[in-house]
Amino acid sequence: MNISVQQFASKIEQHLEEMKRHSESSPKVRQHAAAIQALCDLMLDSGEQPAQPEVKTWVPSHPVQVPPQFGAQPSAAPKKRQDEDDEGNGDSIFDF
Repeated sequence: MNISVQQFASKIEQHLEEMKRHSESSPKVRQHAAAIQALCDLMLDSGEQPAQPEVKTWVPSHPVQVPPQFGAQPSAAPKKRQDEDDEGNGDSIFDF
């Protein structure tokens, strides 16, 4: 089935105009709303899908180099500085 979008829009507009002519409590309003919903569902299910936008991936113009500290394996135990002692911050509370 090959129905153009213009044909769907024309039918939807006809039902919309009919809805405007009736009061809100009229059962005809609900019938026209159901017809509009059916037309919209039919249009969406008809298989006509809009063209999918092309997804572009960014490729750097130059090769990306990873700094050595990020690419290297972590060592087993961190090394202590020689001036650190095992007693914390030293004798004074101001020694950091």
